[in-house]
Amino acid sequence: MNHEPNNDAYDISQTRNTEMAFKKIYMLNLLKCIFLLSLLSFTLKPASAKDNFIWKKQIGFSFKHIFTIGENVIGSYNGYLVRITACEQKICVEPWEHRESFNALIQTNFPYNYPDIYENKSSLQSTMAWYEKPTTRYAHGVLGDKKEGSRLAIHSNFKTYYQDLNENEVFEDIHPRIIDLNQDGQLDVMTIVSTHDLGARIRIYTIENNQIKILAETEAIGKGNRWLNPVGFSDFNGDGTKEIALVRTPHIGGILERWQYNGDGLERLVHTIADVSNHEIGSPILNNHAILDYNSDGIDDILIPNQSRNKLKIISLVDPAKTLKNIDLPSPLKGGLAVFQSYKGKSVLMVLEDGVYMLLSE
Repeated sequence: MNHEPNNDAYDISQTRNTEMAFKKIYMLNLLKCIFLLSLLSFTLKPASAKDNFIWKKQIGFSFKHIFTIGENVIGSYNGYLVRITACEQKICVEPWEHRESFNALIQTNFPYNYPDIYENKSSLQSTMAWYEKPTTRYAHGVLGDKKEGSRLAIHSNFKTYYQDLNENEVFEDIHPRIIDLNQDGQLDVMTIVSTHDLGARIRIYTIENNQIKILAETEAIGKGNRWLNPVGFSDFNGDGTKEIALVRTPHIGGILERWQYNGDGLERLVHTIADVSNHEIGSPILNNHAILDYNSDGIDDILIPNQSRNKLKIISLVDPAKTLKNIDLPSPLKGGLAVFQSYKGKSVLMVLEDGVYMLLSE
């Protein structure tokens, strides 16, 4: 009897093994293709999307507060005020030419109060505005103590002007802000005025006929012990007219609003963003926000934390208002934000609870 191998059975088994091997190779190659395509789609995102960020912790600096005065980024460092500049991926500090007069002005008034300065380089003149005559008649105390200013001082064209509030008002504020509300070339001053029955409102003063006068104001919040905090003054929607951005009740819900001067007064514009806060209750630091053209469309956007201060929102106020991006912070924001020029363009410096950080876009 012939016992020859069953070649048919052997061939079938070999074919099955070969087919299974090819299937494995096919699946592996397919997974590789999917992975490579995902990488390609990530790297092909436009640079303007700015989805990647670099956090650079600034070792050796213990700023309690950073803020902007005129075109200068100023830091409170070891009891001194210094000017902050960018040195590639780190910061450098240098003496600030206004430090002595600035400190003297603070010492003659009350803690945490400081002026705003506008420097006209063409005429070598400066306009300054600050608060005087502290009072405790409105004991809200959200800014670190229960003292608020009751007099506004504006120094312009080598002369100082004064404006006293009436008995039921205070400047619930740390410093005035110098702007040109109606774009007439005359500098105006933006303040926060509060009363017991209506809470806070924005009030704009100007100098007319050698006197300080009210130019415009927003509606008051409508309830005592309710506060608001300005973000800035810019053309936030690209229509050619600058608006005031502010956060209404930053400790209670935090609503980002825009107000525009219409020739007669300030009117609130539609489209708002909720769940933002540019102030920690009980703190004298008011600038937990910054203005920056994030998406390179020629229109300023707003960088501002959420209510918990552990995320940084980048918000566009081009109608309709929207959040462009949320960025997780290494720790909660505490001591202010400032934008300055670095080797990568404009960068953001911020004081968080665990240190000073520079945020750079890749």
